[in-house]
Parts: sequence; structure tokens; C-alpha cells
Amino acid sequence: MDLPGVTDWVDPHTMSQWTPEQIAALERATKKPVVVNTDDREWCRAYIDHHCIYRSPPGELAITAQDGGVAAWQFYLPIAILNQEFACRIARLFWIADEPQWYGLDEMPFQLCGCESGGSLLVSVLQATAPKPVNAFMIKKAAKTYGLKNWLEGVVLPDVPVLLVDDVFGSGKTMGRQRERLIEFGLDVVGCFAIAECKPHPKLVEDVNFVSLYKPNDFARLHEEYVREYGKQPEFHGTVS
Repeated sequence: MDLPGVTDWVDPHTMSQWTPEQIAALERATKKPVVVNTDDREWCRAYIDHHCIYRSPPGELAITAQDGGVAAWQFYLPIAILNQEFACRIARLFWIADEPQWYGLDEMPFQLCGCESGGSLLVSVLQATAPKPVNAFMIKKAAKTYGLKNWLEGVVLPDVPVLLVDDVFGSGKTMGRQRERLIEFGLDVVGCFAIAECKPHPKLVEDVNFVSLYKPNDFARLHEEYVREYGKQPEFHGTVS
């Protein structure tokens, strides 16, 4: 039997596609019991931890931070959002695991607005998997310099509350600015959602209802932390160009 790979840790995306015979073969090869994790929250957390964090090598700060400084690690969640199984699982977490109820959105119509660019990818996934019709649009990082010179892409429903969505919540500046801009456009922003936070629950302003699925400590963010947690060197699966 052709096994996708026998290691101490198995790619959860690959694992979810295995047959019982493949799993049994892996158990024989490793002489260890194999438990296939079907929990969406843990599956997505593991996928991000193993695939979607770039970690600088020990002693180096190889990443340029948003503020112009340097950083030891960085999320790259489009890798996950553009993965078909991750997209399906993260959507289930959003729509089925009671997340919309945190905003009271289960009792009223709302629309999704994605922050360019990770948030707009996520919004496309959430809209496509919504259990009921939901409008979606995106807000750009900067207005176009040609054509209509618009900030927003898509159709905006002016009287429907907005849930602002991004893939990662960092310093809060991006989501804060975009929220203020939507309010200037006359929209009612009822909350903000992100898959993960880079810092421990930063606040936008006092009256903002912010929800994330994962906190910073849910991941082995530093190179040394990853090696200590998993006993192997981290691998970055994104495109570096």
C-alpha cells in the first residue's frame, strides 16, 4: 500500500482523506495507535500551526513587520483559506458552532464585509457555505486610482447590519480604520470577526464586539517553540517569491 508518508506527525489534511486500510497500515508501520481527529476546531488549529506560520530561524528576525520593524514569525492564512478542506471546516465553525449567535446575528439579517485581501477570501467562503442567503462585499486597503475610484467592491445593502471580517487580527489598526470607514459610509457595523489574533485580544474601541476563533497561545509561533512542541523542524508551505 502506498502511504502518503510515515512521520511522527501526519498532515491532518492528508489524514482526513485516508481509508481505514491506510490508517491500519500506518499503525503497523509506526507500531502506534492512530487517532483521526475529526474535530473542526482542532483540525484547523493544527493546519495553521503546521502550514501557515513563517518562523524566522533561531537568532534571526527575517520578517518585516507591518510597522516597519522586524518580527520572528507571521501568519499566512490565505494558505489555509485557499485549501478546500480547511475552507469547509472553518465555514462549519463559523455557521454551525454558534459563532454568529455571539453577535445576536441569528435573530436578524446581516451582511459580510471582507477586508482586502485575506478577509475578502474568507468572506467568499462564508457566503458560499451560508445556511441562508447572505450578502457580501469587500472593502479595499485603498481606493482605486482609476475608474470609479471606489473603496467597496460588490453590492452593499445600506440598511442591513455589517459583520466586518478579516483573516488575522494584528494590531487592530486595519480593522479599526475599515470599521470607521464603513460607518462614514453610513453602515451599521455590529461586530468584527477574524480567524486568529496575533496579540492577546487587542481592543478596537469599547463598543466593538470582536470575536476570533484562535488566540496567540493556541500556536507554537516561534521556531524554538515549534521544535519543542513537535520534535521536528517547522516547514512553511506557502509560496515565497
